[in-house]
Amino acid sequence: MKKILLVEPQKSKKYHTPYPPLGLLKLSTYHKEKGANVRFVRGFSGDGFEPDSIYITSLFTYAYEPVHDVIRYYSNRFKKAKIVVGGIYATLCPDHLEEAFGDRVEIHQGLFGPAEELLPDYSLVPEWKSSILFTSRGCIRRCLFCSVPQIEPEFKAKPSIRHLIYPRHKKVILWDNNILASFYWRDIFDELEELGLEVDFNQGLDARLLNEEVAIRLKRSNLPL
Repeated sequence: MKKILLVEPQKSKKYHTPYPPLGLLKLSTYHKEKGANVRFVRGFSGDGFEPDSIYITSLFTYAYEPVHDVIRYYSNRFKKAKIVVGGIYATLCPDHLEEAFGDRVEIHQGLFGPAEELLPDYSLVPEWKSSILFTSRGCIRRCLFCSVPQIEPEFKAKPSIRHLIYPRHKKVILWDNNILASFYWRDIFDELEELGLEVDFNQGLDARLLNEEVAIRLKRSNLPL
């Protein structure tokens, strides 16, 4: 049985997010379905778990130092383990990461396709009570200030998201970059309305795509006020 260690860098003023690491939670489901023994840690762990592979996530480019800290720690502690680094920083600044660690780390850029449609393993974060998901990836816009075209270059939309909602959760947090650009947005809104869950359009809505129909559907949605 393979042993997989999933690492979120230590949260601090330099590395802060109120949300769980969605990519790692999906990787957990992926590897567990293959029969692996999966462990998730935040920051530095000193227990006796000896992983075969270590997956480290990263946030924005300015928050790279805590990522480097955990890479150094785990590469020294587990010299034979494969270390894979993914996430936003790894995708946007692979040269910076490679310059720091050479071939000691494997850099994964962009999404991990095989895990995209899997339900995140929320058992790793039992304190978390909302389902985070994307009904679409990418964006139809190409704003010069935005990194989405580099991280998710192709716009893809899902016709359904029921399989991505954890049964015990009462709230859905949507991380779409542009949900209203989805061909299936009406179907998604129908599902959310049928499920009766609170909905957080966390990344906002494209004002250029707002119209009376959208406004009516939003009014019918269970939005937090």
